[in-house]
Amino acid sequence: MFKKMQIHCIFYQYYAKIDTGVKIRKEVILMNEKLYKVMNATAISSLVLGICMITTGITFGTLLIVNGARLLKHKSRILL
Repeated sequence: MFKKMQIHCIFYQYYAKIDTGVKIRKEVILMNEKLYKVMNATAISSLVLGICMITTGITFGTLLIVNGARLLKHKSRILL
């Protein structure tokens, strides 16, 4: 976060020295910042979804193994 703020400060200092097109360049920086925020939110949501899928898969896999072991344990009762 600190590094990002440093970079933006450098951009603003550089573009403030240039007389022509300062407004346009600041808008470009703000658009890049918006893009960064959108990409950051997308990455975070993808990570959360991936973690949820992994935990769900581990849970269901464990349940399947436990139920399979129970079936094998009571195989003599199941087969007539």
